Amino acid sequence: MKRAQIVGIGLACVWSGWTAGPVCGQVDVPPVVVSTLSHSHSYDSFQNWTTTIDEVTFPCAAGACSGPGFTATITYSTGIEARFEAPSGKRFQVTNTPGDLYTYLTFDATWSAGGTAGTYGAAEQVTVLFENAQGTVPSVVIQNSCGVSSTGNRVRMALTYRIDADVSFTAFRVSFSTDNDLPAQPRTFGPVSSGEVELRRVVSGNVANQVLMSIGNATLGTLELVPPVTFSTFTHLHYWDDDSFDAVTRDSASCVGVACGSAFSASIGTSDGVRTRIRAPGGQRFVVTRRPTPMGGGGQSIRFAGTWSTGNTSDTDTFWNDDPPVFVGLRGTPPVPDLSQETLNVTQFGNRIRLYVYATVTDSFTFTEMRVDSQVVHQVADAFRTYTPVSASLQVEHWQNGNGPGDPGDAGTLIRVAPPCVADLAYNEGVDVADLLAVINAWGPCANPSNCPADIAPIGPPQGNDLVNVDDLLAVINAWGPCP
Repeated sequence: MKRAQIVGIGLACVWSGWTAGPVCGQVDVPPVVVSTLSHSHSYDSFQNWTTTIDEVTFPCAAGACSGPGFTATITYSTGIEARFEAPSGKRFQVTNTPGDLYTYLTFDATWSAGGTAGTYGAAEQVTVLFENAQGTVPSVVIQNSCGVSSTGNRVRMALTYRIDADVSFTAFRVSFSTDNDLPAQPRTFGPVSSGEVELRRVVSGNVANQVLMSIGNATLGTLELVPPVTFSTFTHLHYWDDDSFDAVTRDSASCVGVACGSAFSASIGTSDGVRTRIRAPGGQRFVVTRRPTPMGGGGQSIRFAGTWSTGNTSDTDTFWNDDPPVFVGLRGTPPVPDLSQETLNVTQFGNRIRLYVYATVTDSFTFTEMRVDSQVVHQVADAFRTYTPVSASLQVEHWQNGNGPGDPGDAGTLIRVAPPCVADLAYNEGVDVADLLAVINAWGPCANPSNCPADIAPIGPPQGNDLVNVDDLLAVINAWGPCP
């Protein structure tokens, strides 16, 4: 049986009594430095699954990665080591989002010396290390295809791991010894020529878009709060399209410049968080009323758009990772966000922030604030910049697909600003017998104080006392009638 011996660092080959052939020393392949990752997210309606990919592919595009070539003598039992690393001071950050199919992390790279490739032999003594790892290091290997081709003209490192938990690391190092009886001659290998570093998740259904692997600091940086945009009045519009026979009703509010809020200064860089917010005036709420959809079809949506800028708009947009919108003070059925249309991006040098949110309204609801939290996932230099609001808008639209001539009429008010109506437990914009029954049916100590809607007395803030009793019944009676 052949036994391998590594004879120091360098390229000189010697004979050893341990082996049946010459032994060449250690070859350290120049590291592949990954600077940026591309992101893709797609839903296959036929297969009913969603695929999310964060990756860099080889050969390296400018600015995405680097993997220089090298000259080496590779023969039987040569030790070979390669590294995939983040830039200095950065880390790979992998987020585990469980799915019923799979989440795999792959490191796959090939270096070519030209000529024919041949077949790959089995590598010996394969060892790997996730350097400076934090979290749960993946241990289940799905693929191991490391080796040198039979002609000696290709070096390949290919390993795939199953991801079961969050992990971050500065580099992935793999080493092995060859099992090829190759002539001891130097070969010049070009830069990394094919393969990828890839995090791929496949899950059943149409799921939310989310960046799963990024390059940044070890932990989330500062959460920068963009000053909220406040809207108090809406403009109502209804029109009929004679060509398409569509009727559109729209309530919208918009602002420009300082009317959208105050300027702010922030240092927003890679891995920092950003929170954008739209808010009702103090102590009030937005009331969204879902209007019926006629037989001909149609729907109702809510949209928010906002832009903040340093005034320098010469650079280009790059996408961030944005989470689904959160509706604070929500009562009723929240709208369904369309993450394929939701965008939070920033210019390449961090000079502009832009947000667009689109959601389908399926039922009436109220809320006091909508916010979107995001993390910067591309390379933006940390530097203080002053951002000024450019414009913002909030719009609720109802449309009816017409079946023939004739305007079906205005759908009515879709969104308005109103005082709280805490006694409206049935969320029907009125306090009536349905709300009395809601209190009676919840009578007694709250089983879950954090989710006890019938506990409205005292009105507060703070509201409630973790007990549903006669005080709550009287609060409903005293508020009887339409909500303000």
